[in-house]
Amino acid sequence: MQQNPEFEVAYLEAAAEGWDRLEHAARQEAMPHDTVVEEMGIVTDRRGNAILDQDGNPRMLVTRRTKKRECNPTLMMFLLKSHDPARYRDRYDVEMSGKGGGPLTLAFIDEIVVRADGKSLEERSMSVPAALAPAAKGLPAGRTADDGMIDLSLIDAIVAKADGKECAGR
Repeated sequence: MQQNPEFEVAYLEAAAEGWDRLEHAARQEAMPHDTVVEEMGIVTDRRGNAILDQDGNPRMLVTRRTKKRECNPTLMMFLLKSHDPARYRDRYDVEMSGKGGGPLTLAFIDEIVVRADGKSLEERSMSVPAALAPAAKGLPAGRTADDGMIDLSLIDAIVAKADGKECAGR
């Protein structure tokens, strides 16, 4: 297409027209519309024998016509989602709860993390460099040298308090 710019323009116009026609057909199919349903029957003689045409196939005749009002709800749903995704998008509400349907505790979240990476809370706190310990820098409890980062011992105390246990300290 890069070698012939006229062809490229013609191709893009034809593709756009094709997509417009497809969208129009989809909208027509999605909206309620009347259709005629025809039931066919085999033409028979007085004795009930099928009357055959020149090729040997039985002749068919419309025996009943009925009007039906139809629409395509799945197609309508996709058109609505593409037109206004903020309003018609799929939504998922996920609620998490702790053991027995109670609230999630920090200890429960810690259990999940420990199961995920296989380290206990003690192993995790040992991997923190000693230079970050607040006592080594003379900082107030719960603060590190980064001023604003919470020390792991404070997190352990919060978790223990949320579980109703006292923190043993480190």
